[in-house]
Amino acid sequence: MRRFALGVCLALSACGDSDEPARFQAMPGMNNWAALIRQPIDPAAVEAAVKEKCQTESQCSVYGWTDEKSMALTLPMLDREVSALVFTYDVNRNTGFERSLWNCKIVKRPNADQCLASPEPGKDTD
Repeated sequence: MRRFALGVCLALSACGDSDEPARFQAMPGMNNWAALIRQPIDPAAVEAAVKEKCQTESQCSVYGWTDEKSMALTLPMLDREVSALVFTYDVNRNTGFERSLWNCKIVKRPNADQCLASPEPGKDTD
């Protein structure tokens, strides 16, 4: 049983009270990852960890939350999971596209182009 628990722990990329800025879990599809972001949030450390996670892939997407109960583990995500997002990262090395976006109500950014779009007012989030 201990070997199984260690395997699960390693699959999540972090165990216990690690100092890692994020813990990753695979999502369906190729190179899609859910990330539980450690608080207090260090945006530079999170982005560095995410880029390291995706470094060998030609295409990779990471979706980040601070609350494990709000995390999506499957795609497509539910509206409430999308609304709870704190961070997204997408890279496509075939086209040169790379972008990190933050929920700027939670993590202040110097440029509005670094912010996730806000949900439409009155939109059902369930």
